[in-house]
Amino acid sequence: YHLGLFFAFLNGLLAATIMIPLHYAPPHSTQGIGYSMSFGIAAMIVVLFAWLLRWMVCALQCRSVVMGYQSLPSFHFKDMLRPGMLAGLLYSIGNLSGIVSIQKLGNFMGYSLNQS
Repeated sequence: YHLGLFFAFLNGLLAATIMIPLHYAPPHSTQGIGYSMSFGIAAMIVVLFAWLLRWMVCALQCRSVVMGYQSLPSFHFKDMLRPGMLAGLLYSIGNLSGIVSIQKLGNFMGYSLNQS
């Protein structure tokens, strides 16, 4: 129960602070698309580090780098390329639209409408 409340609080805190970097950036340097691109690059870097961390944990458990890699789940590139690209495109459009709405309407209205 308490762990669930903690993570609900943490989720609210992180969601509420997602646009803080946009407010401290120079006025005309980050219009929607620039902020969205930097967000995407940062997300890609975080996913890469998470994957490398999982690979290292598996390698330590198997006591071999190659066996650790082989114990990871398959990527299923052929099956997941189209749905993954479509999901990424839709998420990017939604994220960009949310950023633009927050810039035009302000945090209170823009973020609330973005989450509804």
